[in-house]
Amino acid sequence: MMIPTALYPISSYIENLGTLSPIETPKTIGNKKRLFSKGQVNIYKGDGISKLVNLSVKGMHLYHYDFGMVYPEKDYVYPIFFYQVIIAPKRVLVLTHYAFSELEKGKTLAGIEDLTNKETQYEELFIKEFKPQSFIEDHVLPNKFNGLIRTTDIDKAYEAIASLLEQWHTGLLLQGKSTSKEEMDSHQKWFENFRNVFYKEDYGFLSTKRYLGESWTKEVFERYLFDVEPNNRS
Repeated sequence: MMIPTALYPISSYIENLGTLSPIETPKTIGNKKRLFSKGQVNIYKGDGISKLVNLSVKGMHLYHYDFGMVYPEKDYVYPIFFYQVIIAPKRVLVLTHYAFSELEKGKTLAGIEDLTNKETQYEELFIKEFKPQSFIEDHVLPNKFNGLIRTTDIDKAYEAIASLLEQWHTGLLLQGKSTSKEEMDSHQKWFENFRNVFYKEDYGFLSTKRYLGESWTKEVFERYLFDVEPNNRS
């Protein structure tokens, strides 16, 4: 059984927002092809956003994986937006998360309430809701756009992720830049630890390596998706 396919890639919905500009990637990174698999990396930059990196993996007509992480510029102390979409022949899992160093404080930041309220517009997409993976549960704000959706609703899920990203971006700019070096340094230190843990614990690296090989996968995950420090690389 082949996996269901979307009419457009998630990158199209991100680009249609009109607030992010693509950054050129090396050809050896931007596109990777094997006999029955394909990987693509798209990078964008926007106002207040250092980069958004999206990875898409298609494997042997049996598997499709999208992962994206959005990095605010360092002087914006704001939750990190990231998403995952896993498409298999009979199921589609969609996850969005907003990771932050201080969860109680994070709930009160500009735009966060509007963001979580916006998620309710898409609740009808879900067959079953999921909780965050255990290793990130204490690092992400509570939200409901996580779970299984119908295989016919992949494009609606992509559209919803882009819409939530747009709402998150609005809140980021409303929050504004921090004026406290101590606050910025503390947030960056937390984020470096968070992404190192995520990189080592999440299944994305192993599944991508399976379809596209270890060399390309390590390059993409360590240098582009997670900016893992050399001494923290496995």
